[in-house]
Amino acid sequence: ISSSAVYPEYGAQPFTEDTQMAENRYWGAYGINKAEAEMALTEGVKDAYIIRPPYLYGPMNNVYREAFVFDCALAGRRFFLPGDGMMPLQFFHVRDLCRLMRSVIENRPAFHIMNCGNTDTVTVKDWVTMCYRCLGKEPVFEIRNPSDALLPQGKLTSCYIFAKGQDFFVYPNNYSDYVRRFTDTFQHGGISMEEMIIPLAILQPKA
Repeated sequence: ISSSAVYPEYGAQPFTEDTQMAENRYWGAYGINKAEAEMALTEGVKDAYIIRPPYLYGPMNNVYREAFVFDCALAGRRFFLPGDGMMPLQFFHVRDLCRLMRSVIENRPAFHIMNCGNTDTVTVKDWVTMCYRCLGKEPVFEIRNPSDALLPQGKLTSCYIFAKGQDFFVYPNNYSDYVRRFTDTFQHGGISMEEMIIPLAILQPKA
């Protein structure tokens, strides 16, 4: 069992078996070691099979990943997004991996290197949102480096916090007034196309 960490982060996702392996700046030595282990295996065992799964989830997961997001949701903490939160992720359930391994052992397919995973990817932001909603909560996101999300940075310590869904921020010293003002109202919260597109007409005087 190898890993999709053998592929560079800038490669088009989902990865294919023909995607060139290279160092992934997020995984570093882990991905490099996986690639070297693959080469050593194929040199020593000519009929070996290599399976490259993405993030695995399911029972007996010993990686503090999904559990971390759930803990943040249960504690009511805001979530710190990496970058702008739009980095794509790909997941695969451990039971599906076991079924694939059994199929390989029983059927001995001709191709010996296999990527596996859901064909659809999900962004970090959407994934965290789904985890929070499993517990009936909406996440509050914080971006520590505004330039990663193409946001202005007034000071070196500037950061942004975003509320989603029906949540909104209120000043603690006038809590009741803001709750009364915002509850059951529609807040704009962005820029519409009507505000960005300006009608233009060129008029010519009559001869």
